[in-house]
Amino acid sequence: MRDLLDGAAGERMELDAYFADFEKNFWTISELGFWKLERQQFFKEPGYDSWEAFAKGEWNESLRLLEAGRADMADYHRRVQEHGFVARRVRVAEEPIIAYLQWELYALRIRDQCGGSVRIVGPEQVAEFEHHAALPEFYTLGATVMYQAIYDDDGVLESARRFVDRDLVVRCQRFIQDLYEAGQPLEPFFASHVAASAIAVVDPDTAMPIGDPDDRDDAARQVNRLDATDPGDVVQARDVHGGVQTTPTLPPSPSSRALLA
Repeated sequence: MRDLLDGAAGERMELDAYFADFEKNFWTISELGFWKLERQQFFKEPGYDSWEAFAKGEWNESLRLLEAGRADMADYHRRVQEHGFVARRVRVAEEPIIAYLQWELYALRIRDQCGGSVRIVGPEQVAEFEHHAALPEFYTLGATVMYQAIYDDDGVLESARRFVDRDLVVRCQRFIQDLYEAGQPLEPFFASHVAASAIAVVDPDTAMPIGDPDDRDDAARQVNRLDATDPGDVVQARDVHGGVQTTPTLPPSPSSRALLA
């Protein structure tokens, strides 16, 4: 990754400034589109209702809340299409898949089904770029700006770094696109690695399963039934769950951050 960034450090941004800057730049993307790489296997997303339910071991509720946000996600990616660019994401998935990543893959599946295409790669596909450290979380917006998300030791988003050197942005965009083209579409990966797995109630501090395996198997069966439910039959948890920001100078609410590409 050192070679990819060519020593660039970027400009550190506090979260409010970052969210506003991202919104402004995202909706002005023209060439190349939006490309994102997710490498870390575990995050904490305090304030996001579905993650909060997941962290408490409330699997059915966490997935119900994801489904409740499907219409807003579809509207978001319809707006992306109307603006004339694509939004693509690469997710590195290590095995065995921990409980957090199971939950995130359910969220990514909804995004994928709504038009935000996701591909999966294994750690072996990025190993040659990780001799010194794991790849960071970074994403390119057109050919003009790139952000690197900075997380604290607990996996909570802390700040971001912004890069505006065009050559660097284009080089990193090409890197993510190459991984995307080598990756596996999310749907078959989900079917073979997630849908058939027992859902585990987890300790949010360790991301490790807790509770009785029989209870987890029952939760998995309920999740599968929910997964087969017509999204139109799911009751909205809020009047607006994860609504798109209408005032880009304001930082998004915790729930709307789930939409941020």
